[in-house]
Amino acid sequence: MIEKTAIFEGMKGIFLNKNLGILLLVIAVFIVRNPLLSQGCSDAGVCSIGGHGKMEKGSLTLNTQYGVGEQGVQYFTNQLEGVLRLNSKYTLQLKAPYTFINGNLGSNNGWGDIILVGNRNIYDKNEKKMSLSLGVRVGVNNASKYTANQLLDYSIALPMPYQTSLGTHDLLLGADLEYKEKWRFSLGVQIPLIQFNKNGFDTARISPGSDRGDKARQYFSSYHLIRRPDIVFRVDRTFKITKKLKFTAGLLPIYHLLHDRYTDINGVERAIHGSKGLTLNIPVAAAYKFNSKWTLTARFASPVIVREVRPDGLTRQFVSSIELKYTF
Repeated sequence: MIEKTAIFEGMKGIFLNKNLGILLLVIAVFIVRNPLLSQGCSDAGVCSIGGHGKMEKGSLTLNTQYGVGEQGVQYFTNQLEGVLRLNSKYTLQLKAPYTFINGNLGSNNGWGDIILVGNRNIYDKNEKKMSLSLGVRVGVNNASKYTANQLLDYSIALPMPYQTSLGTHDLLLGADLEYKEKWRFSLGVQIPLIQFNKNGFDTARISPGSDRGDKARQYFSSYHLIRRPDIVFRVDRTFKITKKLKFTAGLLPIYHLLHDRYTDINGVERAIHGSKGLTLNIPVAAAYKFNSKWTLTARFASPVIVREVRPDGLTRQFVSSIELKYTF
């Protein structure tokens, strides 16, 4: 009996590892074979709320991210995240990022938008857990940073990929279902409530006939951008490799419900056609739990389906991160 059990567990481990390898290979091949599609990972905040897991009082997480966006713009972000458990049903989550941005039009750095979310557990029985989330994304500036090195005309702001804020205050709504600590299903909505974006980038305002101007015209116009809501559905599957090591893979579709709007050179507000639509991201993660207090997690995400036009500056070819979490 012991030998049969050992053989079964060994075959199970081989089968699991084989499936993981095939999944990773398919993801890698799809991304490599579709480099032009890898431009649209747009999480404006609602994708990563909820799902706090087991903790007595809360947790503190330092997350270091590196990503590449459109036209090769690079992002290096340090984000501090805190979760406080108020009681058996309620938790509070706070995220505060600081980002360094560098690209072919210049550079920028500063605090990013703050995310504050309240979470309520509504069901925890029969290996099922359900929770609801309500929160806000607080814009920290009006996205009007101008270039400091005169790569553009003096009257032209850096486009949205160089801004550290979306220039809006957003409402975040979410629902989360976890089954057997293996499957997680999440539904979220992000609604811009207060629009104060004063970005001044418009390709029609760029002087023609220069190499720098040609580079600038590769970006999307976003003059006084008005963003529209997003709806998000996320599904994740977690594989327990060992008692301490877990691997998670999932699908993250984001649907931008309406066309964004901007103000043209004549002062007329217009729809940005092509900005409505679907982005499909593939997130993967590996987490190693050293003990009951410390966990190290590596994450990677890249899109395989994108919207045609993305004026909000959230375009990413990929995002990778390392995070260290202390649970208390």
